[in-house]
Amino acid sequence: MAQRAGGPVRLLLAGLILVLAVAGLLAQAGFMLREGSDQLSAPTTHPLRDLLTEADRTIPPGQPYAIPSDVRADNARYFLYPRQRVAVAAFDRDALRRAGVRWVIVTNDRRPPELSGARDWFRVVLRSPGGRLIEVEP
Repeated sequence: MAQRAGGPVRLLLAGLILVLAVAGLLAQAGFMLREGSDQLSAPTTHPLRDLLTEADRTIPPGQPYAIPSDVRADNARYFLYPRQRVAVAAFDRDALRRAGVRWVIVTNDRRPPELSGARDWFRVVLRSPGGRLIEVEP
């Protein structure tokens, strides 16, 4: 008789597991639908994208560039390919000239003090909510 009592308990436990699995799948499906909807309704413009697109149009082909933000360097590499990024230790006039860099992309997440404000050795070519494109005077 003890063996017979195990049957309904097992059946109840299996039903509970099945209900939890279905609830988990429904929750996952809801999450995926919400994320898909968010991605499809996201704006197609972005300040950084706009800046890098304009920089690609402005920087002459074959000219190297520098970017202070290591985080945004991959974004810049994608938009500015095949131009080469030049890594510089400092962003002052002498360091940029020694490195042969004429173009610097300054994003909002990393603004070296040497490139803030107005200086006589560079000019701001592009200014946008995503940052600035600076041309170092030769």
